[in-house]
Order: sequence, then C-alpha cells, then structure tokens
Amino acid sequence: ADARGAAAFAPRADRRGAVYEWREYQLVLGYNPIPKLREAFVAGLPSKVAVDVEQRAELAFMGWTDVGGLNRFVELWRYASIQEAMRAREAARASAEWRGTIGTVAPMVQSFSTAFYRPAVHSPWQ
Repeated sequence: ADARGAAAFAPRADRRGAVYEWREYQLVLGYNPIPKLREAFVAGLPSKVAVDVEQRAELAFMGWTDVGGLNRFVELWRYASIQEAMRAREAARASAEWRGTIGTVAPMVQSFSTAFYRPAVHSPWQ
C-alpha cells in the first residue's frame, strides 16, 4: 500500500475539469409524490439520455429523502464543462418524451434549485 494515501491520487487525464450539477426538487406534501416522480423519471430518462448522442451528461446520483425534510428529490449530473451541460440541456429539449416527463413532474414541484460545483484538483470526483 502507498503510504502517501490520498496524496498519491492523480485524476485521470481524460476526466480533468469536470463540473457537477446538483438539481434539487421540493415536492408537494403527501404520501406519493416521490414514487410518482420516480416512475416518471424511469419512463423519461432513457429518452433524455438517448438524444444526447455525444454523451455529454453522466448521471452520477439520484436520490430522495425519507426522513427529515420530506419529499426532496435530487439529481447529480457530471459534465466536462458548464458549456457541455448547456448543450446536453438543449439536446434534452428535443425529446418529446422527456418534455412529457417534465409536464408530468412539474405540477408536483413546489420549488426547484440547481447549482454547479467544480471538484478540487486532487479530488477523485474529477
């Protein structure tokens, strides 16, 4: 084992400069908004990903809360750059199925926020 631990880490050259987009949805109160959103995304996400023929977007995480602040749903997407994120977003708008998914989800959303994050240069998240 390398005694330097994390100091020995070097990000892959083809993944340097990554940015992550954190998308957070606060859904309406009730017992079923999370299952409905999950069902809609399971149906619609394949079409969103399929129209991104250059594979600009990589879904890194998707989850929701069961305790604490209820009915929060989050997505974490990885991109090579913010510009690539915008291009992937434009490509997704070309999918009628994905637009239908957003139409299904939107009435359940009380608030939505998005933020971009860039990992530190030594981070394995690069």
